[in-house]
Amino acid sequence: MDWIWELVLRRHFTHEIKEADSYDPNEPQWSSQMQLIKEEVANVRKQRWFWKTSAAAAGITLIGFIVFAWFFPMNLTNPAADPAIDQTLSQVITERYRTLNVSGFDLDEIVHKEWTDNGVLVFYTKDYGQNDDEDVDLNLEYWKKTLTGWKWVTGGSYQFSSLKNLKQDESLIFEYVTGTEPDGSGEPPLPIVYGESFKPDVVNIELTDKQNQYKQVAKMIYIQDDRTIWFARFPISMGMNIEIQGLDESGKAVVIKNMDIPATPIEK
Repeated sequence: MDWIWELVLRRHFTHEIKEADSYDPNEPQWSSQMQLIKEEVANVRKQRWFWKTSAAAAGITLIGFIVFAWFFPMNLTNPAADPAIDQTLSQVITERYRTLNVSGFDLDEIVHKEWTDNGVLVFYTKDYGQNDDEDVDLNLEYWKKTLTGWKWVTGGSYQFSSLKNLKQDESLIFEYVTGTEPDGSGEPPLPIVYGESFKPDVVNIELTDKQNQYKQVAKMIYIQDDRTIWFARFPISMGMNIEIQGLDESGKAVVIKNMDIPATPIEK
């Protein structure tokens, strides 16, 4: 570090250096000057250390923020609090169908949203024009929030041509959507079983995995046209046969259905 000593010497004692060919720090005439030089060098080193440390800390903070934002974008933007979120989701869903060149797609209404740590389960109906009063459908799509926008993950749907017949038959209909990787909470938002009950006596839906007797009570949601939709999320390791019971107010099963899940589910 001789160059630092020489730099400080030249800074403070230019006239002495010009008169002397060399200097010896042990000579008395240099003792006080050398103490000042040491203090100056120490200050220079402290300043350099401070700026290097500050730059390193800022870099680490920035990298940490980018990593956090990449894996947990929902925690930054909180789209659930956006008053225009239904419009935003309608646009991204419609745009996806346009990209896939699906003709005649017209989203009618988002009837329910179920938020997860990394995205949202969107339940919506379609507009069928002149047949809108007769057709019954329910579509489910899981959209994940990323730094670059919304990303479609998976989904499912069902459609029936007569709402009147479904009500007359007091039908219980259902659909299955395959599982995905766990989200930030460690819980997979899917697989999910969802559907609709048209039997007035049914107030709850209970699903039982017949392989391990795991039971799940579905969430009931009331939407337009006196329709009651429901859904239940299952562990990723669910079995291949699910019993679905529609329960009345007393807890009695008034309708029972069985659903066989394919060994290798196909994403829709």
